Amino acid sequence: MTTQTIFNLVYIIGAVVILATIVPVVVKWFRRSEKKADQAQAERVESAARPEPVRQQVNEPAYAMAGASDEPESNPHWRSRLFEESAHNEAREAKLDPEDVPVQGDGDYAFGGATTTLASMLPETEERHHGWRKVLRTAGYLSPHAWQNFTAFRFLAVVIPLVLLGALLILVPKAFEIPVLIAILLVPAICWAAVGLYVRNKAADRKLRIEQGLPDAVDMLNMCVSQGLTIPQSFEKIARQIKPAYPDLAKEFQIIVEHARVGSLPQALENFADRVDVPEARSLTALLTQTDRMGTSVSQSLSDYSDSVRDDLKQRADENANKAGFKLLFPTVLCLMPAVYMFLLGPAIVELNNFLREGGRELLDDSRAAIQETGIQNDSRITR
Repeated sequence: MTTQTIFNLVYIIGAVVILATIVPVVVKWFRRSEKKADQAQAERVESAARPEPVRQQVNEPAYAMAGASDEPESNPHWRSRLFEESAHNEAREAKLDPEDVPVQGDGDYAFGGATTTLASMLPETEERHHGWRKVLRTAGYLSPHAWQNFTAFRFLAVVIPLVLLGALLILVPKAFEIPVLIAILLVPAICWAAVGLYVRNKAADRKLRIEQGLPDAVDMLNMCVSQGLTIPQSFEKIARQIKPAYPDLAKEFQIIVEHARVGSLPQALENFADRVDVPEARSLTALLTQTDRMGTSVSQSLSDYSDSVRDDLKQRADENANKAGFKLLFPTVLCLMPAVYMFLLGPAIVELNNFLREGGRELLDDSRAAIQETGIQNDSRITR
């Protein structure tokens, strides 16, 4: 089998792989579009044929009107059940992910209706799925379909280089076919990892910016609460004030205000701590939740907390400064020592080279032969 035949087989296999990757995506996208259209039509027909529900007044149980003494012990009062169920639902809804809640419309899809199809072509385990969703929230991607957009981008980061390099493999001369084949193996993997690395770096930078802005925000929160504002009102005012300096933290505070309006403040703070994933944010959430439940002084607690946050950040900066010397040791050894060796040994190597070129090798050979003859003569004298 000749080399040209091998490359022709590689071309055919590459074309088959590309077609097997693209055709299912297009077919699934069309099927999904048709399915959505059929579902929308069925919902319209069903809503038009559904009669208007009639509200019926439900009388309160007789034991509730008779008094607490007539209430059965095995069946608690409906007000107690309502409070317990609402608290349970509140705790459960606080842990819902955006994908778990039905959302009308697909305006946040990066590639329109094809986004879900592209995302389904790159499956992930449940553990990795949960981890990436947390990283996306920390990086500031808070749209309901951020996970589908991220997975679709990773899938395209693999497919597009394969298609482009496959076409390049057909066009390049024979001398460049081996480098292009190596690029087909390496470039898609690098692009696939680069998308995740970009999101992780963005999440780390955003966490750092929020950590730097928290002490000032807590001081402003302390001043607002001391003047009689509620905590949601204080967050709303602080978000407007710190937006030019700390836009990420201002956005998070605005989200807290909106969540507190539709839910409760403890739930909004818990969601904030989960999104940001910063130890200081979790401490602030615990502090505000505890003071809200216990009725203690919020102002004094916030003042002490802001001082402790500043001390923690200072200690962390000192720790990083102390680690810098050790981290610089290896780059210094790897980059500086070769230059030092070249500077010290370079002249000696040049002199040795000149010595060998000017007959030094013959002189060394003569010296070695003379030493050997001297050793032989000494051995013969000893034997005599």
